[in-house]
Amino acid sequence: MKKFFYLFALSILFLNVNSQNLIPKITKKNVFINQIDNKIDIDFDVTDHDNGDLEVKCRIYNISVDKKYEEVIPQMIDGDIGFPVKQGVNKKISIYLDLVSTPSNLVIVLSAYDREAMDIKELISQVSPAKLQEHLLQIQGKRNTSDPTFYNASRTYITNQTEKYLPIKTLQTISPPYTCINYEATKLGTNNPSNIIAMDAHYDCVPISPGADDNGSGVVGVLEAIRILSEYSFKKSVRFLFFDLEELGLIGSSVYIANQIDKRDSIKSVINFEMIGYYSDVPNSQVFPNGFNVLFPEAYNAVVANNNKGDFITNVGCTNSAYLMVAFKTNANTYVPELKVISLEAFGTGTFTPDLRRSDHAVFWDRNIPAVMITDGANFRNKNYHTAKDSSHYLNFDFMANVVRAAIATLVDWGEIEHGTSIEIPLDLSTASKNLNSYKFYTIYERDHFLLKSNSNIKNATLELFDVIGNSVCEEKSDLQSDILTRIHCPSLIPGIYYLTVKYSTGAQTQKIFVHGF
Repeated sequence: MKKFFYLFALSILFLNVNSQNLIPKITKKNVFINQIDNKIDIDFDVTDHDNGDLEVKCRIYNISVDKKYEEVIPQMIDGDIGFPVKQGVNKKISIYLDLVSTPSNLVIVLSAYDREAMDIKELISQVSPAKLQEHLLQIQGKRNTSDPTFYNASRTYITNQTEKYLPIKTLQTISPPYTCINYEATKLGTNNPSNIIAMDAHYDCVPISPGADDNGSGVVGVLEAIRILSEYSFKKSVRFLFFDLEELGLIGSSVYIANQIDKRDSIKSVINFEMIGYYSDVPNSQVFPNGFNVLFPEAYNAVVANNNKGDFITNVGCTNSAYLMVAFKTNANTYVPELKVISLEAFGTGTFTPDLRRSDHAVFWDRNIPAVMITDGANFRNKNYHTAKDSSHYLNFDFMANVVRAAIATLVDWGEIEHGTSIEIPLDLSTASKNLNSYKFYTIYERDHFLLKSNSNIKNATLELFDVIGNSVCEEKSDLQSDILTRIHCPSLIPGIYYLTVKYSTGAQTQKIFVHGF
């Protein structure tokens, strides 16, 4: 009987695991640039546990300084591309470009789709209260110059956690007496990469405080969004930002917008996490600034009717971001109905309601970039705000997880998520061309082998011989040493023309060989 129940439980577990509609996985293995054939070969694996036939897409963008994200149209792409492509390993596509006229700096966005529907509820169910708490326990502490050792340790933790999923840029600006270090991680869009949807939080805190709610809660919310969303494909780019020096007057976000963001990037909308972890269902735990009841009577009456409990999240926008407020509340109501949302729209850019400008979203408002601040209300709810008691002990991680779920649902709506995955492959053709031109090979054929000499040392080269119609005759891996003959074994060849391709880490070269009769 025990065995029966064990097997029954195991079968239920198996069904639950396999009922998840997981996305494909795509992994780059090698990239070879063949200057002679104007060809880029990409070797990759693409796997999916529940779909045999997948759709593979490839788009190429110019990331040179003068033409960032302008699409580059290849002469031809062939190989394992389009639909259907069988899931599995050792896939290859060949991209033919005019390498003379093509810009030097490119990024290839390679994506794979299973043509399944996107399940937002399943996606946001991956948000883990335990993971949020785990992160927060690592970064709560004095993240400021009063404790530079912990400040830097927190920066290292944030970058290490992000780099597990996305490349991260460290953006440092020194303007005495301040050194400002912001961080930026971007998931490049497949269709419109220059249009960016952003999520941010500031990571510094005031000197006296361990900064759990302000703003460790916002930081861990961004980290959790990165963990969940990084593998998915988006039509637009999704960017994650960690700002420094917010507590000194929004310095980090101001520096970012003024000096650190690429001028060709176009941020279309922003979710700013500013304290998302404090929850109270105790009556009269929520208070308001003077005049709140006059400016926002609907919100005020809703809270009063609920005995002034601090059991909701506040969704703050301005005139040009009102539609983002509506989107956040709509997604919260649809996908996280247990989360109460109170929306506040500041007139203009909020200059008449300064309490609604107390975070990095205000910098975006002032640049006419739509943004919303998602907040638990700071000192109007959390009495530990800016004190030594702002500890994770007082936070509600289930509430925090629901806020992150609503924000992720909104982000994937704006960014146009797809049920697939994508990877980015940067290419510097100027460096590749230089490498290609620097190698020279000399060959001699002697009945059942070639003797090959290189002018440079090349580690782990792949040498493959093809006949005139493209059939592979022999293949061998070998280290090539400068001015030392390397013996390559191959069958006896009939006289004629052959092609020897030498592949190495930065590219490949092909040269014509004449085999004479004996």
